[in-house]
Amino acid sequence: MLIEMERVIKKVNGQGKDLNPYDSHMTTYINTIVAYSYLYNDYLEELKSDRTERRLRADQFWLENVSKLERNIKTAFKKLVNNRSQFVGQAVQIFDRTIRDKHRINIYGIAEGK
Repeated sequence: MLIEMERVIKKVNGQGKDLNPYDSHMTTYINTIVAYSYLYNDYLEELKSDRTERRLRADQFWLENVSKLERNIKTAFKKLVNNRSQFVGQAVQIFDRTIRDKHRINIYGIAEGK
């Protein structure tokens, strides 16, 4: 999975110039994006189930975990910013290209609607 994440970073970063694959804050950020995306897509698939029990279980799991997943993304992004990582721009691009419900997750620290 780390190789795949590095490939994504290289693609976003324009062939990976000046890429530091050991930036732990960027690695953490990507891991939070991957976890959120995977669980969100799994949730959407489960909602299509013909079985009511599966849909209810998926809905319950998502509602119990979405806040933590969103908080993890925000925290990881803030660490990139606070540590003046060279990857902040790429982190924003990755976020914009992968998270479907980005209106719910405000990684920039700006109140919605303002």
